[in-house]
Amino acid sequence: MPLQREVIRALQSIVGPEYVSEDPVVCHTYSKGGYGKDIVVGRGNLKPACVVLPGNTDEVQRIVKLANRYKVPFVPVGTFWFYACGPYRENVLSIDLKRMNKIEIDERNMYAVCEPYVIFSQLYATSKDRLNLLADTAPSFFRVVQRVLLDDILLSLSRLTDRPEIGGQRNLCIRRLADAVQGLGDPPFFASVLSQVEDIEASCRPFRVARNKRIAHTDLPTVFDRAGQPLPPVTRETIEKALSLLRGLLNFVVGHFESVETAYEYVQLIGDGDTIAHHLKRSQELEELEKQMRREVLTSRSAGA
Repeated sequence: MPLQREVIRALQSIVGPEYVSEDPVVCHTYSKGGYGKDIVVGRGNLKPACVVLPGNTDEVQRIVKLANRYKVPFVPVGTFWFYACGPYRENVLSIDLKRMNKIEIDERNMYAVCEPYVIFSQLYATSKDRLNLLADTAPSFFRVVQRVLLDDILLSLSRLTDRPEIGGQRNLCIRRLADAVQGLGDPPFFASVLSQVEDIEASCRPFRVARNKRIAHTDLPTVFDRAGQPLPPVTRETIEKALSLLRGLLNFVVGHFESVETAYEYVQLIGDGDTIAHHLKRSQELEELEKQMRREVLTSRSAGA
């Protein structure tokens, strides 16, 4: 059964009518769950009774209090990456946090307040000053983290754009998506998908070269032949371009069958930059306290002498 009209009106008063929906089509898009939904009974098969999109933490608190008052079960929605994003029973209220995409950073006190849909890189690539702050705190650590994350991204994109079969082994790659679409008997749709796949493969070509000659193997000519052909450059811009093309392809294919669009660029993290910033702040506070205590001891000794 639908939610009480009193609850709907209260939700509309909190976030505005435009951010509350009972539309069956809209609600259906929130039923898909996420990774692991197939191993949990009911996940991915039920749609919520209503969807609400708060814009800040105060609205989230008011919505949760309202739901508790009227005994309305609710599920917070982040990226749909995990099965817990989907309704677990009927008449659930889905609280979609996609509007909460701001980040507040206090460099002086070294802490960050991150709302959902803030990617980890936003905290560490916001400005040169922010990078300098991390470098001053733990340069070796953050240099290793940067390399590990970069190589992991390049490996993932390389695998996605590998050939469907290598050495007799079948690979799961985006070229197989084009092959599957070809069998649908829709030539214009297939032509568009194939064109996008080829664009993605071309954008990821430098990543596969890096994978083959530096990450997965140590290519001898690349290491010792300084006058030879250098590896193609890999930058944040080239990575973002490839990811943007991938997101576009996936939404294009899904949108051909359903009126659904997924914000793949948003990732909700637990124990992220906010946690790191907190401990950085605490460590610097303790370090400053120790320095102050040493100065006081030296001053006291000098005065006694």
